[in-house]
Amino acid sequence: MKVKELTLEQLKTLIDEAVEDKLTEILGDPDRGLELTDKAKCEIEEALAALKRGEEGIPLEELAREMGINLK
Repeated sequence: MKVKELTLEQLKTLIDEAVEDKLTEILGDPDRGLELTDKAKCEIEEALAALKRGEEGIPLEELAREMGINLK
């Protein structure tokens, strides 16, 4: 597929992925070598179990707002 055949959304995704790959290549993975705490592992397991039961999580917009992050 050629770039001119991509939709705008596909092109944005391609650029985002390329930038992320390059930054990781240059800066490395800041989490490399770190281990999850038992608490974090437990929370992840609980969240995955809830998803499997069909429970909905917190919408991204709500979580971002709670954390003071502007998504736009």
